[in-house]
Amino acid sequence: MSALDQIRARALDCRTYNFGMRAADKLAHDDAFRLLAAVDAVTALHQPFDAVMYTGRHQRMVQVCTGCGTDDGNWNRYPCPTITAITTALEGTK
Repeated sequence: MSALDQIRARALDCRTYNFGMRAADKLAHDDAFRLLAAVDAVTALHQPFDAVMYTGRHQRMVQVCTGCGTDDGNWNRYPCPTITAITTALEGTK
């Protein structure tokens, strides 16, 4: 079972009230900080970066994602799908 699966199982136990204080303490004291560190690591890779978009005679600045660029020069606009997925999950919106 992966670390994320173990955390998910503890969270489900707490949500359904089938837990003892040991599971709740581990979830609150250990898992929460590990999950926050994971989200911080991903968001650190996916930062906005100002780039010049050149289309003919017109140049304009756009924000692209530093973590989603490719070697052939194609970039995802910021917020990228990764940041959008994290934000949506944290805010509970669709």
